[in-house]
Order: sequence, then structure tokens, then C-alpha cells
Amino acid sequence: MVAQRTPVPTPTPGPVGLLVEQMAIESGLAGQRFLGIWTKDWIDLGVSLLFALAGILLGVYLLFGLARWAVRRTKTRFDDDFLESIGWELRWLVVVILTRLAVLRLNLWGEGVRILLEDLFFLLSFVLLYIIALRLVAFAAEWYQDHRVPEANRMRLAPIAELLKRLGYLLVSVLALSIALSYFGINITGLSAAVVLIVVVIAVAAKAAIDDAISGLLILIDRPFRVGDDIYLKELETWGKVMAIGIRITRIRPLDNREVIIPNSLVGQSQVVNYTYPDPSFRIGTNIAVAYGTDIDQLQQVVGGAVRGVEGVLPERPVDVIFRAFGDSARKVRVHWWIDDVNHQERVLNRVNAAIERALDEAGIEMPHQTYDLNLKSEYAGLGGLIDGEGNVPGQSEPKRRD
Repeated sequence: MVAQRTPVPTPTPGPVGLLVEQMAIESGLAGQRFLGIWTKDWIDLGVSLLFALAGILLGVYLLFGLARWAVRRTKTRFDDDFLESIGWELRWLVVVILTRLAVLRLNLWGEGVRILLEDLFFLLSFVLLYIIALRLVAFAAEWYQDHRVPEANRMRLAPIAELLKRLGYLLVSVLALSIALSYFGINITGLSAAVVLIVVVIAVAAKAAIDDAISGLLILIDRPFRVGDDIYLKELETWGKVMAIGIRITRIRPLDNREVIIPNSLVGQSQVVNYTYPDPSFRIGTNIAVAYGTDIDQLQQVVGGAVRGVEGVLPERPVDVIFRAFGDSARKVRVHWWIDDVNHQERVLNRVNAAIERALDEAGIEMPHQTYDLNLKSEYAGLGGLIDGEGNVPGQSEPKRRD
């Protein structure tokens, strides 16, 4: 899988190199060595060093001056802020590029050293560009969240932004790995096939997690409920307050203060009843029975007044007293009222039932209850008084008893 590296060609002397060689000849230093290096190479090395230092100083300040001037002319603050965030990496990238030009222009390096230097400068530039690309992905996600998403939706869209940021990291990393392997002569065809196979195997093995992630994204986009809402999941028979909505799971806390963790795929398949959105007020009711002959108008006034005076009942919302049906021994009446929070329904129902009972007692309205008459039939009922107190029948030697 590793191809033969292409040799790095020896650089052709440029105008600067020719000028240095001419200076060495004219000064009589040509053909002399110092520490095993030709004098003209020492002069060329000094020229490269001066070139690198001057280029770095001028290049860094000039580059950033032009970059700042350019980004200030745009209408958005994105490029201004991003340029400030990558200032350190961009400066070092300029240093590496100019140092590479200064070092590799020299003729004193052998082929092996030249290849090593070329690889070293490539890796330094590659790492800096990789860091800048990752910074761009992270900065774009955070900047969009801060400047383009309304503040009310930031918490809801935060998991989506985090997922997109991670996918961006993955894409940049795969692209960077492909470039690095290609540079070092490694055939990536077989590696790509292996990566695809691994991805397919992972996708099949993690099908449930992928389903949960897709359902989590749909929940965050469609917003059937939000963090803080009181919901009821019919198929799962789960009720409580939504504490967190993640990519894979949703956390719900019932009234008993437990934490129920539900995979998003199950949430997406269940019917959701939202008791908080769009209005947290909630209508509840109770059934009562009154005797036949009760004045319905009086009943409605008594019960309605009693319910409106109960703590927790919304006074601005209607109280309905509805005569619903004729029962066997009483009229069936349904009473409805509104409360401000579904979590208060048990306490308010207790107070309302007590208030209705007191109001009906004070108004003299009867609430009948069913009574039953139990009739027992004996096989000796026709004998009348012939049976004595112990159950004995005259003429029989032994009494007959039935348990």
C-alpha cells in the first residue's frame, strides 16, 4: 500500500544564489571551507536567515494588516471575530512557510536530509491548517448559535449545533487523514474500503442508537414538548416534567421525584399529551348526584359559588355545572373548573369536593346514596310459628340446619 516516494529535486540556483556565488569568487573566499562547509554556503545560509527573519517580520504584520483591512470592509462580524480567534495559528503558519522557503533554497542539503526537511515542514503546516479548520467548524457553530438563533431557542437547538459540530470535526479529520496518507505515498483505496466496511458494521450494530439520534433530532426540530413541560406518554404510561432533551434520550421527572430515562425512539412512537404548551391552565372535574326534585338552577348557583371560592380554582375561567343524566335513584351532575397547573389537580380536587359537600348540606340539597333491601327466603317459611326458636320443626327427631 506504500508507494515509492518521489525524490525531491535539488533546487536550481536563483538570482540570489548566483549573486552569492559571484560575491564569494570576487572576495576570494570561493573554494574555502569552514567547519566542513564551503564558504559560499555559509554566505548563502546567512542570506537565507536574513530572508526568513525579514520575511517573518514583514509578512506577519503585513499579512495581518491586510487581513484586518479586508474583513473590516465586510458587513458581518463573523470574519473579524474568526480572524482574531486564529491569530496565533495563522502567525505560526506564516513563520513555517517562510522558513521552509528559506531553508529548502539552500544547496548544501543531501537528498535524505532534504526529504526529511520537506516532510517536517509539511507536517508543521498540515497540523496548523488542521487546527485552523477545526477552529473554523467550532467557531461557525458557536457564532451561529450566538448571533443567528433567538435566545429563546438556543437551549432547544444546542444539541443539534453540537451534533453538527461533531460531524464537521469528523469530516475535517477524514479529509485531513486522506491528504496526509496521499502525501506519504500510501494508497488509500484499500483503506477507504476497510473504513466503509467498518462504518457499515457499526451502523448495523448501533441501529438502536441511530434511531434514537434521528428521533432526538426530530423532537428538537418539531418541538412537541420542551424542557420544563409536563407531558404524558400514552403508550409508555409515563407522566412527568421534562428535565432534558438529548440526542439519544429524554429525561422525565414524575411527582415522586424519580428520574425516568426514555430512549427518543420510544418517545417518537408514543402519543404525547402536553399539559403545559400552549397554555398551562387545565380543566378538571368531578361527579355528584342529587335527589330528584332538586331545583337545578339553585344547584348550579350553590355548586358554582362554592367551587369559585376554592383556593387554586381560576376565578376568571368558567365553572360548569352540567345536568348530564337521569340515574336510578338520583340525577347525575358533572362539575368542571379550571386550574393553573396540572400538578395541582389532586390538591384542588380534594378542596373542591369538600366545598361542594359543605355547600349542599348548608343549602339542604340531598345527595342520595343507593340502599339495598336483602330478602331471605326459607323452605320452612310456610310453617309459620311451628318452628321454635332453635329451628326445630315439630314431628322431626333432629333439627335440620343450613349453614
